[in-house]
Amino acid sequence: MKITRKAFESELNEIGPAVHELMLLGGRVPAVMADRYGTWLRRHDSTAFNVALNKAHLAHAKKDGDQAYAHRIISKLWAIDNPHESRRVIAEEGSRPETEHLF
Repeated sequence: MKITRKAFESELNEIGPAVHELMLLGGRVPAVMADRYGTWLRRHDSTAFNVALNKAHLAHAKKDGDQAYAHRIISKLWAIDNPHESRRVIAEEGSRPETEHLF
């Protein structure tokens, strides 16, 4: 089952940031936002939030055995990592990144 954005944000709020992410220790997250890390990450670094959410979706899809959904998530993650290349690949009809080696 797919995790919602709100549920993922709440989960990150509960977990909090890694210690090295706190500004007091040279990171980028203000200490006052440590208990609302998911909200801070969604607002201030939406790319990182979306990548983490997609990786959570991927983990759930692999656990549930839904390979078609897992392939779609991998394609999204690949497009984030390779923005210029993904436009070219998406433009080519029927083309998608190789992902078989991940399963």
